[in-house]
Amino acid sequence: LGEKIYNLNKSYLENVLKGESQVFEREFPEANGKGVRYSIANYIPAYDKDGNVDGFVAQVADITAIKEAKNKVEKSEAELRILLQSLPVGVTIIDDKNEIIEVNPKLEVLLKLSKNSIISREYKNRKYLKSDYSEYSLDEMPSARCLKEKKIIADQIIGIELEDKNIIWINVTAVPLSSPGLSVMTISTDITERRKSEIELLNLKRMLEQTSRIARVGAWELKTDTRELFWSDITKEIHEVGMNYNPPLDEAINYYKDQNSREKIYESVNLAITKGIPFDYEFQLTTAKNNLKWVRVIAEVIFENGVCKKIFGSIQDITALRSHELMSQRLFAIVDSSTDAIY
Repeated sequence: LGEKIYNLNKSYLENVLKGESQVFEREFPEANGKGVRYSIANYIPAYDKDGNVDGFVAQVADITAIKEAKNKVEKSEAELRILLQSLPVGVTIIDDKNEIIEVNPKLEVLLKLSKNSIISREYKNRKYLKSDYSEYSLDEMPSARCLKEKKIIADQIIGIELEDKNIIWINVTAVPLSSPGLSVMTISTDITERRKSEIELLNLKRMLEQTSRIARVGAWELKTDTRELFWSDITKEIHEVGMNYNPPLDEAINYYKDQNSREKIYESVNLAITKGIPFDYEFQLTTAKNNLKWVRVIAEVIFENGVCKKIFGSIQDITALRSHELMSQRLFAIVDSSTDAIY
């Protein structure tokens, strides 16, 4: 063996000669001095007919390829661990037994739980909500679907009701893994503030829609490049058409009762497009159900680089107001007539 290797192996030699099997690894330089190789040795005691150790059998195998592969895996795992620690999103890695084996610090912050609490699934008693606030079943969760369907389940919005009844919102994507022993990786992003803003905007929209419905004010928009006309729900209600109806411009103008009104609308639209002149008029229109209504039409114009991009505005049902004004005028006329008769 040589004195150097003998001294390295001395303890193993002594132990095997005491009847104890020995297994150990060795690293030694390549003959060309440009690298190292690895071996594993197995010393097995040999016995005489009386059962006394009289030697040993040595089995030595070159494990360089195995060792290098293991070192690469360990290096990759270390690099992955560093990456997970620094990612600004929450990450969970699940094994093929559907057990959580790794989470990163960002997920602990998101879920307000420690790593050990997450791995031991202490979050199970929490409620998991969809965007409409109905609850997810276990089979509907992104990781469960990913495991079952063997495909990426992307951008699932989940609300998590915490123990203090506050709700945090996260966007979750689950990705299937092909590595041995692993099944799914989930990526979670905190969207709580965005969700709050969306809910506030939705509430505001509902309030505006309710206010518009009460005031009978609808919205409309004309894209000048495509001549595409958009009507809001209230605008459609005023015209007494279906909610899926968006007419061409010419068809929309034809709802106005008389030719003078239609010509005035055409002229106003053209002036808005060519010169950026807004307009505000009152017209009478005939609805799809052949009812007469008075409406006030207001338009504003958006120009970009000297070109009109869109015309938008409102349309208000002022039939009741007009009727009230007409009735007031008649009452005043009656009162005036009565006064004249008295004098």
